[in-house]
Amino acid sequence: MSYTKKAFWSFSVIFICLALANVFGYLLRLVIARSLTPAEYGLIYAVMALLSFFGFAQTLGLSDALVNAIPGIRDLKRMKSALITVIYTQLIVTGTILLIVLLLARWLAAEYFGTMVAVPLLILTAIMVFISPIEVSLIAFFQGKGLTRWYGYLTLLRAVVLLAIVVALLALGFGVFAVMLGYVLMYLVIPVVYIPLMRKAFPEYWRVKARFDPTLLRRFIAFGFPIILASGIGFFLTYIDTFFLTLFRTLPEVGLYNAALPTAGLLWFVGGVIYAVMFPLSSEMQAKKGAGVLTDGIGRMYLYLSILLFPFAAIIVIYPGIILNLLFGGAYVGAALALQILVIGGVFYTFATLNSSIIAGLGHPRKALYGLVAAAVVNVIGDILFIPRYGIAGSAAVTLVAFIVLLAVHTVVLRKIVPYGIPGLRMAGVLLATAGAVGVVFLVRLTELTMWWKIGVGVLVAGIMYAVLLFALRVITVKELKDLKTMIGR
Repeated sequence: MSYTKKAFWSFSVIFICLALANVFGYLLRLVIARSLTPAEYGLIYAVMALLSFFGFAQTLGLSDALVNAIPGIRDLKRMKSALITVIYTQLIVTGTILLIVLLLARWLAAEYFGTMVAVPLLILTAIMVFISPIEVSLIAFFQGKGLTRWYGYLTLLRAVVLLAIVVALLALGFGVFAVMLGYVLMYLVIPVVYIPLMRKAFPEYWRVKARFDPTLLRRFIAFGFPIILASGIGFFLTYIDTFFLTLFRTLPEVGLYNAALPTAGLLWFVGGVIYAVMFPLSSEMQAKKGAGVLTDGIGRMYLYLSILLFPFAAIIVIYPGIILNLLFGGAYVGAALALQILVIGGVFYTFATLNSSIIAGLGHPRKALYGLVAAAVVNVIGDILFIPRYGIAGSAAVTLVAFIVLLAVHTVVLRKIVPYGIPGLRMAGVLLATAGAVGVVFLVRLTELTMWWKIGVGVLVAGIMYAVLLFALRVITVKELKDLKTMIGR
């Protein structure tokens, strides 16, 4: 199977699965937001944000090292040793994290969160972190075996199971504790499903004898150390806003921001799809000396991502209040401005994720740190300066600037590794087509139609206008679509 065909079908399957997983994740947030107060909702995500600063270290970058190493391991004993070495090491790390949280839980609840309700939430979250390496490592193993689509299937399954468990716990009256207890139960249930899957991915697993391998561990840590730094900084970029909002503002504002952030995540999940496909695929290319294929492919991905991302970002920018009200309720409409800013930032973040996945997959994980460090510095300094005065809008603006810095640095780094061109004129055409579609939406909003008719008609007519302009501006052509179909079919 050609790299183009493999990347396309893997991307398509994972895109659909992660899109559905995001739907279920959103249903979960909707259920939580409508079952709890904004302060309780904010407390849950404030706890998760704080524990993420401990939890990011749980993998030590070993899961990514496992994905990178498995394609090159042929000895079955060594392959099994690699998996159990990663799992055992991660359990030791997460066990240490659990002990630290148990010792500090009451102090954190009193001094940082300002409520003792945080104590059981902290403990439940720490237990979740402790048991998660089994599931995380097995998914990494499947990816390394080339079963990239399983990542999508299992992510979707996890989202469905989590939603079902949390809904049941809320119905049973567990209230604010239902979410984290649901995560714990989910991480206990899901690995059971992986047992028959392992029989397909690694039939000899149950017959092969293996042991904890310190040599492999040192090799994995050497590869994974820059990745864990990158992951740590990535967690900073994701959760540092919530951390400082909890520190400088109020829990209800934390709740508002954590309605805007995942709503922007409707767009951001594309970055997760890209990383899940391109990191193992780039590693495989490196192993087979096929990295030159990327020279043409990166430019194409920039263009196709633009075509996909720009109109969806425009929809969220135009209708932020309606989207928040529909999903979370009227209490969260105050996050509309923050949502508009974060969605624009999400476009930059998605392109940065594409670059980062290729940089790391081609064997340069340390170089993927450069942009993350720069973005993290911007984010921390900006949050300290702007959150106390401007709240969630200031936090969102700082995140936007950080993502722009992230993309700029990653682009410079990647172009030194793979000499690729950015289709700037054609991407400008996508922007013009998007602007034309947005203009149609605003014209429809001037009509006497009811609100929902305006939305439906506006989106439909704007979509048609968008497609027409893409062809009229020669952003895409019929010949190119035929060529793409041919490449995918090889």
